[in-house]
Amino acid sequence: NADRIDFRHGNRSKITASTYTTCKSIKPDWYIKSNTLDIDSNFGRGVARNSTLYFKGVPILFLPILSLSLSNNPESGALPPVIAATNHGGFELNLPYYFNIAPNFDLTVYPNVITSRGFQLGVNARYMGYNYIGQTKFELLLDDRLTKNNRYALQSIYTQKIRPGLFIGWDINSASDNNYFDDFSHSIIQDPRKFLNQEFNIKYN
Repeated sequence: NADRIDFRHGNRSKITASTYTTCKSIKPDWYIKSNTLDIDSNFGRGVARNSTLYFKGVPILFLPILSLSLSNNPESGALPPVIAATNHGGFELNLPYYFNIAPNFDLTVYPNVITSRGFQLGVNARYMGYNYIGQTKFELLLDDRLTKNNRYALQSIYTQKIRPGLFIGWDINSASDNNYFDDFSHSIIQDPRKFLNQEFNIKYN
């Protein structure tokens, strides 16, 4: 809802003193109040200015400018930062960024600063098609200050349908050393297994 809506050419509109939410209840759990909201219906997105995010009626965040997706299609952009700490690694600050490359392919990059170890970079690629689906995660930290060597972890899972009932795929997992998942407890791979499978499979039903 809004105090005023000005309709412009090209399916664009400017909304003044707006309240926006995707909750369908009469009393939404969250909503955004903005001085102005510019909407482009062709691209399914809006830009809000001088906005306040409310949760359960309580203001929790003010943003001078905010880009909103007004459709079900995800947009590229920064994700919430992850702040953590460990006894050996020290303070960690992870600033993930999401890339919506195509409807069937996306990529998330995880630049991570670990004060006692150095700079770690992680990537998570997801892809799918009519007869295949897969995900690959990779992390790398060059010249760990504590161990004096390069540290990495890899996970790749893939399945492809060859014909009805016949599938091929793999489940490949690797790490630079036996202590990787103990030293990097906030790894994006989060593999609790002690045995890292490297497997190719053929399945038939």
